[in-house]
Amino acid sequence: MLTLPLSRIPEIPYLLKSFTDLDIYEYRTNGRKFFNKYFSSVPNVIDTLLATLRTRFGMMSPEFTNSIASDIHFELPSTMLNELRGFSEENNRTGILNGRKSSVGFKKNFSSVTLERYKFWNSYQLPFNSLPYNAWSPALPSEEKFINFSSPSLPSTEVAFSRSLGGNYPYEQFTIVVLTYKRENILLEFLTKLNGTKFLHKVIVVWNSPHFPTPDLKWPDIGVEIHVIIMRKNSLNNRFIPYDAIETEAVLSLDDDVSLSHVELLFGFRIWRENRDQIVGFPGRYHRWSEKLRTWAYVSGSCELSMILAGAAFFHKMYSYLYTYEMPRVIREHVSAKMNCEDIALNFLVSHVTRKPPIRVMKKSSFGCRNCKSSLHDRGSHYRERRNCLNLFAQIYGYIPLLHTQFWAEGLLPLKIFPQDVYNCSRPRDEIEHVQRATTVKYPV
Repeated sequence: MLTLPLSRIPEIPYLLKSFTDLDIYEYRTNGRKFFNKYFSSVPNVIDTLLATLRTRFGMMSPEFTNSIASDIHFELPSTMLNELRGFSEENNRTGILNGRKSSVGFKKNFSSVTLERYKFWNSYQLPFNSLPYNAWSPALPSEEKFINFSSPSLPSTEVAFSRSLGGNYPYEQFTIVVLTYKRENILLEFLTKLNGTKFLHKVIVVWNSPHFPTPDLKWPDIGVEIHVIIMRKNSLNNRFIPYDAIETEAVLSLDDDVSLSHVELLFGFRIWRENRDQIVGFPGRYHRWSEKLRTWAYVSGSCELSMILAGAAFFHKMYSYLYTYEMPRVIREHVSAKMNCEDIALNFLVSHVTRKPPIRVMKKSSFGCRNCKSSLHDRGSHYRERRNCLNLFAQIYGYIPLLHTQFWAEGLLPLKIFPQDVYNCSRPRDEIEHVQRATTVKYPV
């Protein structure tokens, strides 16, 4: 909003001409956000009025609703392993087995009304409901870590580093949410590989199949609770429901055919802890404008990225609430109808809220499943549907919130050769063309 005294009204034409394209974009984007959130309908106006009164009186807003998993699931017993079981050489590099620790919610019940009032109204635009925790909590100074000892921390060198999370945030764990559909053998193989995963709180299996698991199905003992939720409807939106069984801020979304080592999982978790408001994951995708089709195009295998696939991605549980309750309903309906694009929807949402791109870690470009007979991305219409999703979501948001990034994080871990597409991203063009003509390519170690 541009505010001027009456005496400066003659200056308006000159002031408007001074605005850059970025200024105009910011004004339009902010205006659209404010209108859609606070004034686009009578219920929104009423909610805005009530939220204003609550803020004036220093009262908290009602909390977002968790999905009560106990109504739609059966819980499987599991036995906690001792620290020695499953302790391999790789585990010794990635950290020790830890006891279960849930994230504490609603720690800022009243301080958020005063300290973060402006941000929640103007930046985050979340004044109508309270979150148990949010992705914007600031880190404490180093005195809290090394002197006050209120949060367990070990020195950041050698073996001590591998046995702690380090960083500037208190010790915490993450929850794995795995989506599965009629692939029991593949699921069991996937779960078995999680045995001994460090800093893992629990595994939630979202059972999208209309049929219950077979009675003689033998679930593996992986050292943490396996919580199975039987869904009434097969929908990819089920991946991002804020289940009450998720008791950690960090959520790792995985497909049941993903193959990631414990080292890769832990490194992704470490990177997410330093970038809590962003999506941190492994395979990335890219969007660009197609002059031929005059639409936005969905691209894989690019040197840049603007999206992270939900098949292997860390995100804050806060975004589960926003995806389920704040994101336009028409997007969720489209995801359910097409059985596609839930990860594109999440990337749109996070980039829209934060104006930040996702972060890719390690060198994974895809996840091949040798034993999988079929999957959703094998359909011939898969990429066409995802291109259509890009353009539909852009119309709904009024712009493309996705941001490109060339950054990706590689850990101080034993590295192997880089994949061809990754290595080419940092090589001169003439060298790439020379290598493409050669019969043998040698990669740096």
